[in-house]
Amino acid sequence: MQKLGLGILGIILVAAIYYFTFGADQVREKLQQELSAQLTDLETKGFGISEREIKKREEHFVISLDDPKKASAFLTQQGLEFSVQDAEELKGIKLGVDVEYLSHAVALELYPVALPTKLSTSITDENDKKILAQIEKMLEKKTFLLHVNADYSTTSFKGYLKDINETLQGEQEVKFRLQGLHFSGKIKGDRVSQVDQTLNVMRLYVSDEINMYLSGLQSSYRLTGDSVYDYITEYSIAQIKIDANDELDLTADEITMHSTSTVKDGLVSETLKSKIKNIEMIVEGDRLALETSILDMKVDNLDVSAFEKLQTVDPENEQEFNAALQKLISNNVHLEISTLSADKVTLQGKKVDGFTLHSTLDIDKSLNISRLEANPMYALDKIDAKLKVSLSKALLDLISRDPKAMIALMIFTPKDVNGKQVYSVELKDGSLKVNGKSVL
Repeated sequence: MQKLGLGILGIILVAAIYYFTFGADQVREKLQQELSAQLTDLETKGFGISEREIKKREEHFVISLDDPKKASAFLTQQGLEFSVQDAEELKGIKLGVDVEYLSHAVALELYPVALPTKLSTSITDENDKKILAQIEKMLEKKTFLLHVNADYSTTSFKGYLKDINETLQGEQEVKFRLQGLHFSGKIKGDRVSQVDQTLNVMRLYVSDEINMYLSGLQSSYRLTGDSVYDYITEYSIAQIKIDANDELDLTADEITMHSTSTVKDGLVSETLKSKIKNIEMIVEGDRLALETSILDMKVDNLDVSAFEKLQTVDPENEQEFNAALQKLISNNVHLEISTLSADKVTLQGKKVDGFTLHSTLDIDKSLNISRLEANPMYALDKIDAKLKVSLSKALLDLISRDPKAMIALMIFTPKDVNGKQVYSVELKDGSLKVNGKSVL
């Protein structure tokens, strides 16, 4: 639902700022005309417009998601990863929009007024009906409200999501808290070119199931080229905590991520660089902790049109899905993990030096998806891959105590390189080698 709201917000913002050079009355008239044109266009893109009320300085209307396939295709073209499945789940949802024309800006408020059809009609359990009734009351009081001001003269905007602190009562108690979500950005031409966002705290608690907490989120997005796939994004999160009873307990501190995406000749290349200062996981009583974890990776030569097609195709339509997937990998796709590492690892109660990993994967453009499904071994001749893992001896000793790993380590012995235990794996021309010895 957040993606849907952001996509519609971007469309309205572009319309709102488009005529910023006119005088006040002319601006208002032009904005209303442009907004009308945009809403008419939305009605051809899988959305419905209803309950429109127009006054001199303000107006109101409701946007509904009516045709999932059309809506998915349209939002994907706007740069949002919004699959047909996402749209199907949200079919029937309605967003209220209030517009106020001020002397120097346009003020917008977006808020859900009706839940997706599937959610509101499929519930038969009495407890779920009780929860649903509470959610509908939250909609009535505009609990989930997004407010934004768009300035005429600077083609900029800023806004916030209203703080939320709600509790749902049923067989399980559900608490949701969101505080301090603010954002700002700029419009260039007909696109949102820059967005900066901060979030102080988000917490989701479901009794006997999960307690999730996130704090100190900061993010930025910059459009860097002509395509919606030319951009730079950055994220930082102070802390994430997830407690899923006895199944998982996870804490991660000081997370940073930087990603880029560029398009050339219809092919997209993406990079990701991330770092986590500390991460600790307890899974079924076993504790694993990593200090200073780094992941640097990139992917090259993905077909943009095929990627967009995959967002809108029905996975049940095997022929259409495979055709899009075939086109996606038809330009010698290259994947590289240049670094996956941790300085320190705590395992089985002991802290030891960590590991580093580097790998590459190249998919030949002649790889046939249909043949691959019929015979997975066929891929061996169409994929080249390299993997190099370097571990401290102390870490390898701890891993070798696991019976599941013991047999593999007995068969494949590492090389000692400057005190590190190294495994090199290579798949090329259908042949698989581990530390230079043939396996296949």
